Amino acid sequence: MAAISHAALDRGAKRLYLYGAGLKHGTVDWNQIAITDGIESVKLNVGSGSTRDRVTTHTDSQIIVTLSQGTLDALAQLVDPLEVVAETGWLYTGSSSSRAHAGADDAPVYVQVSVTRAAFDSKTGTLTLYGSGLLGNELDPAKLVFLLNTKDTNPWSPSKTGPVVAEEDDEIAIPLHPDDAKAFYDRYKNKNVFMNTREGWMTTPSGGGVAPLTDFTVLFSVR
Repeated sequence: MAAISHAALDRGAKRLYLYGAGLKHGTVDWNQIAITDGIESVKLNVGSGSTRDRVTTHTDSQIIVTLSQGTLDALAQLVDPLEVVAETGWLYTGSSSSRAHAGADDAPVYVQVSVTRAAFDSKTGTLTLYGSGLLGNELDPAKLVFLLNTKDTNPWSPSKTGPVVAEEDDEIAIPLHPDDAKAFYDRYKNKNVFMNTREGWMTTPSGGGVAPLTDFTVLFSVR
């Protein structure tokens, strides 16, 4: 059954990412999809031409829409947190006179940030994440998940380190609590480790959620 699980908005890249399942099991009716803050709504304006939103990627699990300036300006008037609302019939099969419709759906819209690499300083116990779109966002270390491989059934997360706020756009330094730093280093010294994230791992200054990173895309060595 087709469903939208969540969406991510990257204002800098002018892109909206829709994630879910069964997204190619029919035709998307973009007139039935909107972004809302619970009071005001912005409908997507998908089509051809420079003033329209354009679908640039469409797979069974992801749709990427490059947004027009008009849609971006309208979205800027909404207040976090946002949701994507898909009315009944947002995905259909069959002809216009005899359609099988997907039911109504709504899902959170997260802010999209990038984390391209991570590094751990064993002398200071500081974990630093590098990427973009981080400035001002608050990170909850307890929702970082470290694993040795994709089949690791015994992951580890910090338990005593408090939230930190990014002071730069391209990196965020996380001074781990001494107990967390020791546990991390003892566990992963001289090993490669993946860092995944749980929902709620980062929030924007306005309280909006940040999309979890794609699992197993951040891999680094602990020395």
